[in-house]
Amino acid sequence: LTAIVNQSITIPYSIVVVDNNSTDNTRSIAISFKRVTVKSEKRKGYVYAVISGVERYTTSDIIAITDADTKVDSSWLRIIYEEFVKDPNLVASGGPYFYYDGPWILKLLSNCVNFISPRALNSRLCGMNMAYKRSAYNAVGGYDPNINLGADAMLGIKLMKYGKVRFFRKQIVYA
Repeated sequence: LTAIVNQSITIPYSIVVVDNNSTDNTRSIAISFKRVTVKSEKRKGYVYAVISGVERYTTSDIIAITDADTKVDSSWLRIIYEEFVKDPNLVASGGPYFYYDGPWILKLLSNCVNFISPRALNSRLCGMNMAYKRSAYNAVGGYDPNINLGADAMLGIKLMKYGKVRFFRKQIVYA
């Protein structure tokens, strides 16, 4: 949240955290950030939390999604916004992710693959690092509530069939 609050973008943006029945300090930590809006989703599962966040609690034309265990680069939102402004035909974007935690071999492999081609690591959009136009989201019917694990990838596939989806090397997150 610190990284998201301190983005290097000059236009206003909102931050919504959807608490999906957490049993840790998620709610109190998120509330401690003045710029963060915290909402609840009682139906268990990633897909319900993200649907609520997008459809009930946001109004912006561009939606950027990341995960609770993901750290975004300080220029993450600026890069996303600039790419959407630069290309009006762009409907969604993604980028590389690097692991900051976990087995060293996983970190080494992901770093190597990201250096060569971030798209090889993840051929679809990934919920820890994706952005899309609300109009495209609505046009493809949004997330499928019947799919929890992989809901982000399935949305990415629908968006790829709908319009232009790009991967930007500078749209970096750390998982």
